[in-house]
Amino acid sequence: MTAKTQDVETWLRLGGEGFGQLAAILKTIEGEAGNDRHLRALAGAGLHIAENMAEMARCWHDDVCERGVS
Repeated sequence: MTAKTQDVETWLRLGGEGFGQLAAILKTIEGEAGNDRHLRALAGAGLHIAENMAEMARCWHDDVCERGVS
């Protein structure tokens, strides 16, 4: 079974959006953590990962949109 370019574009777009939403949640937790350094550190680490994954998915999405899938 092969994936169609449009399917891959959709999967990558949705993945990027999901990581973007996760980043927004973690940023809120980080901001509301107050003096809890452990919670702030965990939220900050998760935020960093989520932002990186969102950017990677966006880059892949743009690449697939431009070049297609082989």
